[in-house]
Order: sequence, then structure tokens, then C-alpha cells
Amino acid sequence: MNDYSKLSAFCAEETPFDFDDLQHLNIPLPEELAALRGAGRFAALRSAIAARLAAGWVEDGMRRRLVLELRILDRLEADYTVTRPQLLEELDAMLTDFDPAELERFEADGLLDWQFIEGEQRFYNRAVPSLFIIYPQLNHRRRSWPEREAAAAADAEKTRMENIMKRDGYMALRYRIRYEAYIRPEAARYGSTLRLHIPLPIEGSQMEDVKLLATSHPAADIAPADHPMRTVLLEKQLCEGDVFFAEYEVTNRSPYLDLHAMAALPADSRPAPAAPCRLSEADRARYLAEQAPHIGFTPYLRGLAQRIVKDETDPLRRACAIYDWITAGGIRYSFVRSYFATPNLPESTARNQRGDCGMQALLFITLCRICGIPARWQSGRTTNPEALTTGCHDWAQLWVEGYGWRWVDCSAGGGAYRAGNEERRRFFFGNMHPARLVMASEFQHQPHTPMRYMRFDPYDNQQGEAEYTDRGLPNGALESTTRILAVEQVK
Repeated sequence: MNDYSKLSAFCAEETPFDFDDLQHLNIPLPEELAALRGAGRFAALRSAIAARLAAGWVEDGMRRRLVLELRILDRLEADYTVTRPQLLEELDAMLTDFDPAELERFEADGLLDWQFIEGEQRFYNRAVPSLFIIYPQLNHRRRSWPEREAAAAADAEKTRMENIMKRDGYMALRYRIRYEAYIRPEAARYGSTLRLHIPLPIEGSQMEDVKLLATSHPAADIAPADHPMRTVLLEKQLCEGDVFFAEYEVTNRSPYLDLHAMAALPADSRPAPAAPCRLSEADRARYLAEQAPHIGFTPYLRGLAQRIVKDETDPLRRACAIYDWITAGGIRYSFVRSYFATPNLPESTARNQRGDCGMQALLFITLCRICGIPARWQSGRTTNPEALTTGCHDWAQLWVEGYGWRWVDCSAGGGAYRAGNEERRRFFFGNMHPARLVMASEFQHQPHTPMRYMRFDPYDNQQGEAEYTDRGLPNGALESTTRILAVEQVK
């Protein structure tokens, strides 16, 4: 976990961050430095990077990559803190009849994420929760499973929404949401001016009638309704006890289309769209392009795409084949470390055959673009309207000629596959529950008022971002919650 006792020192050392430097993450480290990283010799790696930077001979792109590596090491040390004895103790406490030898089998099967750090094997902080998702056979051995009842209720709520969408052709929900945040005392600099970027739903696609109802402090900036990384900016001198909030209303209207069934039909037998949609040439080029450092057409991903689609030429069938491969066993869901600490997210997902919602979405987007199919990002919050709960989530959109942008949620589809629900797995190829709040329509985009310092998450827009006007805040300094105050189905 983060060592909050060091937050203030970390803040004092913060320097401005060039957002465009992220593209340099796909530059490989020099061999000697890569060897230190692989051996987990983080202290030696920091010293070696500092020496090269001080020498001044490092080429500019590599210099920027090395500065990024120093930040990545900080994230890795925060994400991997569980020692092998601690993991064994945790598994023994959670599982009946646990045999320590099982841990070696889990490692051999690629079910656990770990790093060597200073000569010690350290596992990812959420290794055990991930294990129960990747290897659900363990669930029957749990000593307790407090989430089981809630998961069953959430499953029933998904079925209800799916049935309404299939019956009526759509479903619409109107939400009232409250976001709250504060700065942890260890990172607070009272009297300094704080800028807080609060996520705000984007108008367009499935989102309608967004209304910002109230904010704790006057808004310094409200991003345009269609901004790709939409936020409301609050700016004030930080005082002890400050709590920041924003309340808003939004409607999600999600239409239904059995896209998976359509893909099985010959192209000339598919039903004609009621109102044909066309994609501009500029947008077609945009959503077929690479985007460093993550959406890249690497040799491995090109080969994987070809192995998946084979000789298929129809774009919809190609996209369906990619979705089927990812969801029906190709990729296993897993909680993951900070995205910033993984230089190539789609290729990492494919090579390791595991990843969370955003990693699976990026893999789908990249493979589609390689195959000549426009695809793009969406993300924000997933909701449970019945339980009034919400969490972070990412997914993709696929362009279907004549029908426009359709939703593809690979991680939800893979979850349905693991649960044996084939109907739901097919549903998420082309459809999305109205249980979503879209806060980002592009991956790796700056907010309307660009941030000067390093963001907690430089790629997404789910939990808010904060900085002082003269320095940044370390990862973990902002505590935030997003709550559903009310929700109703509307026509």
C-alpha cells in the first residue's frame, strides 16, 4: 500500500509534467537498465538513471523515457507490497484445506501477478481477489463469501435490464449523482491553491440531458458538453476540513440491437438500419490509427489479429471473431497494477492472457483497427440501479456501417462466459446496459483545463484529479466517492 507518511516530501519534489511525454513509454530501456529492472534492483536502477541524466549525453526521447521510468518505479513499489509469507497467510485464512504447495501451481499457471523488488518476491496488492476471479473453482472453498448475495442480486438486476431492452428496443434511466472528495491530511498544504477536476458525464452517444445541479465551491471551468475527458474544475485555497462536491443529473438511453446474431448472417441478408449512419473520412482515419504508446500495431498483435480473423473479410464478422476470442477464454479477467506502470497495455494483455476491463477494451480496439475496423474508447462509471452503488469501468465502441457506434464490453462478456451465461455474453457485443455513466470518450486525453503536473491516472477520467497550482499531488492523496442519490426508469 502507499506509504502516506512520505506524501509531503514526495509533493515537494514534484516537477511539471509534459503530457505528451507518455508517447515515449514505448521506447525500450537500454539493456543494462532493463536487466536491473528485471532483477528487481530498483535502487540501483534509480542510481543508474540519475547518473545518465546527469551526464547529459542521453538523447531527448530516451531522457524523457528515463524520467518516466523513475515515476513508474514509484508506482510499482506501491502496487506490489505483499510478500510470499503474507500471501500464504492470506490464502490459508480464506480457503479451507489450503496446501502451501498450491501456491506454486497458481504461479505456474500464470494466475498470480508478482515482481522482484530488491531481491524479494512481492505480489500485487489485490492478488487474492484476482485469483478468485481468474480461478473461480476456488470459490467453493472460501471460508466466507460476504459478496455472494450482493453478486447474485446484481446478476438479477442485469437480467432485468437486458429483458427490458430486448422487449422495448431500449431502456433509459435518469440518475442523480453526488461526487465528494477531500485531500488526505498528510498531503494537505493549507493556504495553497488547489485545483480539483471532478468527472462529469459527456453529452452524446447514449448520454442525454446532463445537468450540473450544485458544486461545493464556484466552478472555475465547466468543460463543453462533448469534451472527450469532461470535468468541472473547482479552484480554491485549501482549508482544513475542506470537502469538495458536485451533484448532477443525467439520462442514459441505451438502444438494443442483436449484433451478434446479425454477424452470423450474410451481409446482404442483414436488416437495413432505420436511419443509416455514415462515418466521416476524418473520423474513419482517426479511429483506424495507432496512438502511442498503447494502441500500436506491433508484430505480435498483427499476427494475433490474423490468427483470430483468418480469411474472413466481412468487417462485422471480423469484429465478432475478435470479441469471441477475447471473451470466450482468450483473456482472463484480473485486477491489475497502475496502467501507468505498464508501457504497452494491449500487448501486455495478450501476452499474459489476463487484464481488467480497460486492458481488454484496448486490446479489442487495437485488434479491430489492425483489421481495418474503426473502434474507440468509452469509460466512466458502472452502476447498480437497484443497490444504488457505482464503480469504475471501461469499455469499447465499434463502428458498424449503417448502424453507427455500438458498444462492446469484453470484460462483462468474459464474466458472462465464466458464469455459463452465453446469452449475456452475446448481448455485450453491440449492447450496453443503461447502467453506465460516460466520463471519457477518448483514451489518454487532457481535461479541458490541462493539468500542469502528473495525474493520478493519465489515461482515464473516473475518480477525479487534483493538483496545487505550484506542484503536484502524489498518487493516493485524493480520497473520493461517487454515490447514486436517486435513479428512475424514464421513457
